[in-house]
Amino acid sequence: GYEISPVLLILVKIKKLFLFPFNKKIDLKEESFFKADLSQYNVLYCCLPQDVLDILEDKFGKELKENTKVFVYRGKLKNKKGRKISVGTQEVYQYTF
Repeated sequence: GYEISPVLLILVKIKKLFLFPFNKKIDLKEESFFKADLSQYNVLYCCLPQDVLDILEDKFGKELKENTKVFVYRGKLKNKKGRKISVGTQEVYQYTF
């Protein structure tokens, strides 16, 4: 995960410590999502405001490897066709690049 707010990063790291203390697959970095190299990932989960998703959609198209899955909660990618998935009462959209 990427978070630029030191306060939020500390809170999320504490939560991870209590909920998933031995999960080495969860990595949290104090870095901007905009500056991060996303080409190393094959799955992304995003819970971001729509205006941020609009900007990141171009970055996804340029950086992500073929068949990378992007899951978006509370928003949509405007120029990419996605699949709606219901999770309880919430909706998540899955996109494949």
